[in-house]
Amino acid sequence: MGILDAGWRAPYISAGAVIENIALAASHGGHAASVRCFPQGEDLSSPVATLTLKDSDLPEDSLYPFIESRVTNRKLYTHRPVPEKIVQALSQIGNIPGQTRFFPIRPGPIKRELAPLMGRADQIRFEEETAHREFFKAVRLEKEEMERTRDGLDVRALGLGPMGYPFFRLISKWNRLRFLNTLGLSHSMGLFAQLQVRGSPLLGLLVAEESSPSGYVAGGRVMQRLFLKIAQEGLAVQPMTALLVFIINLQINQAKNFSSRHRAQLTALKKELFQLFDLNDRHGLVMLFRLGYAAPPTCRSLRRPLSDFLIAAKDSS
Repeated sequence: MGILDAGWRAPYISAGAVIENIALAASHGGHAASVRCFPQGEDLSSPVATLTLKDSDLPEDSLYPFIESRVTNRKLYTHRPVPEKIVQALSQIGNIPGQTRFFPIRPGPIKRELAPLMGRADQIRFEEETAHREFFKAVRLEKEEMERTRDGLDVRALGLGPMGYPFFRLISKWNRLRFLNTLGLSHSMGLFAQLQVRGSPLLGLLVAEESSPSGYVAGGRVMQRLFLKIAQEGLAVQPMTALLVFIINLQINQAKNFSSRHRAQLTALKKELFQLFDLNDRHGLVMLFRLGYAAPPTCRSLRRPLSDFLIAAKDSS
């Protein structure tokens, strides 16, 4: 298991997002989806959920049409504020008693304190060899590879314009990145993350009330609804994952794959984040993201067809 998937927390979040999409698609087809999470217990060898579809007279969920259009937008956002009615709508989705809490983070003291935490986490991302290796397993540098695999992250979608390809080609080898870090590259990447955060009119933090697998699945469902609502409102969104996934790794694996220097930094980052939002280890860190207004992304990563996953499920049964 990689450092980004400690305790299968990120996969559980993804499973929750998939479950929510299925429920939304069911509403489009005139059905209601009854979801039962972990019917055989929270064991890694057990199914995450079973879904039962029943005929329904309820109207289609208003978020369904935005499943296809939702996209990550990594461009710099304008300073145009997000209307308060949208913030309230997101809060209504994200705050579910006993399940999840949503923190909208507007310009002010909390945002000013949070930005350097996020910047330091992004800096660590570029200084850890394991994180580098996992990142470039997911990135697709060549268009031909992207079209062949139809998965991963197209380097053109990273929002760096014409410089994106040569830059990521340059740092794709760890030895080159390690040398460039001695010249200040990782520090610059941390500053760039801070620039993205400080320039965004709103941040969002979604937390599950429980750090159990069920808590993370529930968080994934709510996260998906938040992102679809953001798309419905014509806003741009970018998940900012480094800070949360590294803290989760610290909680579950004691950050064993990180250097001792970075373990100490992550311990300090965790303490500061938890103090900012009055959190503790019982909470599940689901997603931290920025949102606002921006020009549409110039590129979208390709995705494998649904039939690939249905065939795989059938073959494994």
